[in-house]
Amino acid sequence: MNLKAKINDKTIIAAIIFTGIIFLSAFKVKHSIGFMNLDEFLWMYRSRFFMDRILSWDFSGLIQSAQPGIMVMWFAGPFMKIIDYDFSNIQRMIEELGKSGGYNVINDTGLNYYAGYEYISFLFNIPIVFLMVAFITVSYLFIRKMGICRRAALLSMILVATSPYYIFFTTPTDKLVGIFAVTSLLSLLIHAQKKGKVKFLIISGFFGSWAALTKMSALFLVPFSVLVIFYMKLGAKGLSEKKELFGRIRRSLGEFAIWLSVFIVTSIVFLPTIITDPGQVKKLFLGETSSRLVAESGSLSFLGPISRYLGDSFWLSFNIFVIIVFLSFLFLIIKGNRNNMNLSKEIKVLYYFVFLFFLSVGLFGKEYSFRYLVPALMIFQIISGLGIYEFSKILAKKSGIYSENETYVWALIFILISQALLIYYSEIVPIN
Repeated sequence: MNLKAKINDKTIIAAIIFTGIIFLSAFKVKHSIGFMNLDEFLWMYRSRFFMDRILSWDFSGLIQSAQPGIMVMWFAGPFMKIIDYDFSNIQRMIEELGKSGGYNVINDTGLNYYAGYEYISFLFNIPIVFLMVAFITVSYLFIRKMGICRRAALLSMILVATSPYYIFFTTPTDKLVGIFAVTSLLSLLIHAQKKGKVKFLIISGFFGSWAALTKMSALFLVPFSVLVIFYMKLGAKGLSEKKELFGRIRRSLGEFAIWLSVFIVTSIVFLPTIITDPGQVKKLFLGETSSRLVAESGSLSFLGPISRYLGDSFWLSFNIFVIIVFLSFLFLIIKGNRNNMNLSKEIKVLYYFVFLFFLSVGLFGKEYSFRYLVPALMIFQIISGLGIYEFSKILAKKSGIYSENETYVWALIFILISQALLIYYSEIVPIN
């Protein structure tokens, strides 16, 4: 990549981040105090407690939630530690709001609470904002490294950056699991393209571990990574003899062994309780969490989860245009009508991730809300951006009215306007 291309990519990344800041600010103004709920308060308190234990080399009690939110506490803990603040006040506030039946601090009474806790909320969200900026930067570069052109990558990340859902509508664990899971998946696809040797395989396992340490639903990455490695390896060209088939199977098993080893080692490093108190970790996996995910799911049929998600009013605030593009692009891939892009296998993997992650959370989840689907929703936006780029080229070719450049610019403008209208007409959906 030459100097000019690097400068262009840097400029595009800066433009995406700047656009995202504008949209998030607009959402903040529209909804006054933005997003602040008891879940955020809880993670403030947990992060301070977690960091105290880590610094004292006391690894008992690190697991404070069934999610378990370990990486939220790693990133937020240092900021909470530097605050000279009596965090027991948060406990009292939570109890007071709990008695009144409140959860989201978005009403007139909440304004008083928000004024008192705005400072620590700001510090709490600093690492999360930095992670979002880093995620947008890294995801854009990873998409480019996969061989996707600059324009398509821009449209994909613009859709992610201009969707306030990921910042304001979700809890800290939902935000971070989306960042880490998507980074893990994109890294794995780059490795599957035989780029970077084993480096991206290690990166994928590392962030896969961070995702699982953030939220249990990200354990989906373990079996899915196996499928991706075998699918990409066995589906490659040149498989004509049985000897070559066995060779690819062995290499696939070896690659997954590396991925899983990195996953396990990273998990132990950031959650030493795995070694010091395995019984507590076993309880997390096989006790409270398993009963929450399975026994109380209420339905193990596919139609059950679908109907429950349709009951979540937030789906109505999705960009209908983007949904149509997502489904239409899927139709093009199935039909094999992809003239100028040679990444059908990679894009199919992204589609598999969206549908299978949705299915796994839907089948085994206790609650049915789109906020539990942030990793799939981020990939959904990335796919839709690629689809918009493809359709802009098709439209330019068939219409003959506008050039490809003009059609692309109009597509970008339409995305920004439609996303802005969503913010203007959106309403905060209470998270109970």
